[in-house]
Amino acid sequence: TRYWRDWSSDVCSSDLFDQLVQRCIFDSSTYTFENGKKYILQGPSGSGKSSLIGLILKLIPVSSGELTIGGYKIEHIPTPQIRQIVTMIPQRNSLFVGLSMKENLLYGTNASDETLNEILNKYPLSTEILLQGSDRSTFLEQKYDGSNASGGQKRVIINIRGVLRSKEFKSLIVICDEPLVGLNDEVVYETIQMIQNEFQQKTVLLIEHSLKQNNDYLTELNSNPDHVFQTVDMSEIHSTSS
Repeated sequence: TRYWRDWSSDVCSSDLFDQLVQRCIFDSSTYTFENGKKYILQGPSGSGKSSLIGLILKLIPVSSGELTIGGYKIEHIPTPQIRQIVTMIPQRNSLFVGLSMKENLLYGTNASDETLNEILNKYPLSTEILLQGSDRSTFLEQKYDGSNASGGQKRVIINIRGVLRSKEFKSLIVICDEPLVGLNDEVVYETIQMIQNEFQQKTVLLIEHSLKQNNDYLTELNSNPDHVFQTVDMSEIHSTSS
C-alpha cells in the first residue's frame, strides 16, 4: 500500500552520527527540511553533505540519533518506498553503453516518449545542448558508445532523467547533486528554471558548489518568491568530533 502518498515530506534529523566515517552530521540539535521547501546545502568537503544524502537514501544506516521522513523513522520505511519517495539527480554522469540516447534519458523513469518530448520542447536550450545540431530523432536513436557524448550532454541527460522520474514516481523529495556542472550560463539559468518549475510541490535539497562562487546563480534561484532557496551551511550545524 502506498500509504506514504499522504505524507508530508518533512525531513527531520536529530543527533545523527555516520558510523562509516565516524562523524556527527547533526550534533545535539534537530534540523527539519520542511515539506515543499527548497534548500541549498553548502559546506566544505567533509561537512556531511554526502553523508546526509546517503542516510536519506538508506545507503548508510542510522547508527545513532534519528532521521524521519513525514514523521516516520527512516529505518521503518521499506527501501523500495524510499526509492519512490526520493528522486536523486546524481553528480556522476551515469550513461549506459549500448543504450540509445532516448533509452538513457528514459532509463528508470517509466516515462513515455510523449512526456520526454514535452520536456525537451519546454527547455529548448538544454535540448540544443543535447542535439548539437543533429535532428532530434537521429540523436535519440543514436547508441551511446562511451565516448560520443560531451560532459554537457551527459549533464542534461541526467537532469532530464531526474525530472521525468520525479514526475512518474510522484516523488516527494528531490536531491540535486551538482546539476549545473559543465553547463554554460544560459543553460544554467534554464536548468534553475527547470528545478523551480518541475519541483514546485517537492522538497528540494540542492548541492552546488559553484553557487558559492557566483552570486548571480543564487539570485536567479531566489528570483521566484514562491520558491526561495534557503542556504544551509552544513559546517555550522555539524560537529567533526567522533
